[in-house]
Amino acid sequence: MTHEDFLNDMYCYYSMNPHMRAVSDNGRNCFYRQNCADGVIKKCAIGRHISDEKYTDAIENSGVDIFPCPLDELAPSLSKLKTSFLRNVQIFHDDSDIWLPHRIDARVRYYHKLLNISKDLDNESTR
Repeated sequence: MTHEDFLNDMYCYYSMNPHMRAVSDNGRNCFYRQNCADGVIKKCAIGRHISDEKYTDAIENSGVDIFPCPLDELAPSLSKLKTSFLRNVQIFHDDSDIWLPHRIDARVRYYHKLLNISKDLDNESTR
């Protein structure tokens, strides 16, 4: 998976399903996996790539850059992506305000900023 693939997957999924973002009601806490009272399991941008077998509560409350185990063990599809880029996507995903319907302009601007970064990173890795 390329940086651009990951970003596009995240952006498309949460643009169509912002209610599936795994964040607390107050929008201050993000979860890799969130079991809701109605039985729905929400996942964050990175959590969607962690299989049920690999998921552990130990990763909650830690950024992707400080996981207690290597990312390639948890989410092999993300193993070739730069941790700093994944962290930026986490920040984008976690921003509850930017996913509100009236903030689409801000969301698109943020997406394009990360899209340019992703293209640069993907170009670097092919050199």
